[in-house]
Amino acid sequence: MKWHFLLLFSLIVGFSLGCWLRFSTILSSRMLKSRKGVEKAMKFSQYENLNEELGLEPFKKTQTDRQNNVFFMKTHKTGSTTLQNVLERYADRNDLHVGLSISPTDPRFRYARGNFFKRSYMRSDGGVDSTINMILHHMRFSYTEVKAAMPDDTVYITILRDPFTLFQSVFSYLHWNTKSFTRVSNDQRGLATWLAHPERYFHGKDDGPLWWFGKNSMFFDLGYDNLSEEESYINKAITEMDAIFDLVLITEYFDESLILMKELLSWSWDDILYVKVNSRKQNEEQGVENSHLEALTRRWTKADAALYDYFNATLWRKIAAYGVDRMAADLVELARRKEGLKEKCILSEVKNSEVVDPHNKVDNPHDIDMTGYILKPSAVNDTLCQGVIRSEIPWFRYFSSKQARIKRRPA
Repeated sequence: MKWHFLLLFSLIVGFSLGCWLRFSTILSSRMLKSRKGVEKAMKFSQYENLNEELGLEPFKKTQTDRQNNVFFMKTHKTGSTTLQNVLERYADRNDLHVGLSISPTDPRFRYARGNFFKRSYMRSDGGVDSTINMILHHMRFSYTEVKAAMPDDTVYITILRDPFTLFQSVFSYLHWNTKSFTRVSNDQRGLATWLAHPERYFHGKDDGPLWWFGKNSMFFDLGYDNLSEEESYINKAITEMDAIFDLVLITEYFDESLILMKELLSWSWDDILYVKVNSRKQNEEQGVENSHLEALTRRWTKADAALYDYFNATLWRKIAAYGVDRMAADLVELARRKEGLKEKCILSEVKNSEVVDPHNKVDNPHDIDMTGYILKPSAVNDTLCQGVIRSEIPWFRYFSSKQARIKRRPA
């Protein structure tokens, strides 16, 4: 009997360990970086039952009512303008007060100078209620200042992108604005040359405006020392961010992240529909797969890599808690609704240079083709369709005008 008991115990332990290893693989492997990989992962839905065993709490909403107070820490070249558009349309529909920069033309909170955010960088908007419901534009994050400006029940969100594809995008998109990048050519050869010996081209603060895009730009945006190589400092920063942010979205899993945001804020499907804004034409994306360059990038941007890895894993734990089957079904539903939105609004996707209406154009750096949209004739005067393709600067002007002339209803 003792032999039978030991055999049974060994089988149980072995099976449990096997389940755990397979479950870990689902959450962390690169197969999850494609929709096909997600579909494969859905076959392992039986591992949802391990949530309790692994100590995963169900993914919970912040409250049963819709949450209107949201702080979005807008990072660069992470799909953040598309997410910002979602939040701006929600704010507009619900007559919420968006905190705006005191600059009449630049929506950023003195970001170009590398300053930490201060409440004094926001305008008062005259007769508009002083309660700020959302802050949505670029800044260098200061939790103390933001917390003092926002209501106590504010939900804090941000978005991160894989460091390698991020660096490729920043290198190309901001090439002529970042001095360290201009020391090499704006192509794949230039990128490879730069990454092979970054210390030759990156001179830190001596590179002047926007110098920080040469190293750990996400870490910089989030308010930390992007030059630090100390693991203890990086880990402490990540721990602090984990305590501050209620949800960190991941660019590579944008729809999954958006569904979790919908749940967190108790929003509807209509509240999270989108088309990509301020994105490059598909054939213009640098996105070259190169394991050597990726390794060089992750070594150079050590803090960004650690930040991304931590919150990518965190996202998948939240998805597991949300429910794998439930997420699979919701991804299908979101795709269906997004297609319906495009069918309703979009006549064609074109180069930004081909967009006639200046209100629908996006910022277009030198030598870069950005995506633009032409609305269907039936959608030209449709508020939803107008808003969904409106880029950051036109939205900034829109809210500037709206909040200056309309007194918002009491919060």
